Amino acid sequence: MQAARPALELLADAGAALAALEQVVLTPEALALKRVDWEDLVHESMTVYVGQGAEDIREAFDAEGAGPGLGAVLDAFDADPAVRWRIADRFPKSEEAAAATGRTAREFARPVVRRALNQLVTVELTARGAARWQLSWSDSAFVRYPADDFEERLGQALDAAVADLPDTEPLRKLVLAP
Repeated sequence: MQAARPALELLADAGAALAALEQVVLTPEALALKRVDWEDLVHESMTVYVGQGAEDIREAFDAEGAGPGLGAVLDAFDADPAVRWRIADRFPKSEEAAAATGRTAREFARPVVRRALNQLVTVELTARGAARWQLSWSDSAFVRYPADDFEERLGQALDAAVADLPDTEPLRKLVLAP
């Protein structure tokens, strides 16, 4: 009994057979698209998707004079820490969060600002080629960071940037430093 193997191995020239099949099956529009492998397809499509999703975030930051780039956002945090909470007010919130005031309002706003910052960081890192979206056949695509401990350090740096007494230096060193 032979071991299982891909059916394409039965073809003398699988590449040529698939190319001929594409010409018959695919539309002219599909044929005109750039050919990429699965890994690149996931990376490129997620990069575009997350980048487009970050547009609303950029607009919210920019409307408060904190943007559009990550460096400008962090500069604004340093100049006026309260800008973080004004930015959070530009995003949708629950009735409970909308009714909150003082410290409670900040606790509702903190994760909103942190998620927005994290998305800007992801856009920045993928644009520079320092991070890459990774294909997963069993789960959602995920970001592969430049070092094994990067994700943990990023979490700490994001926490520091949205703390009551913000410290943007760890995020600057981790993401923006050459």
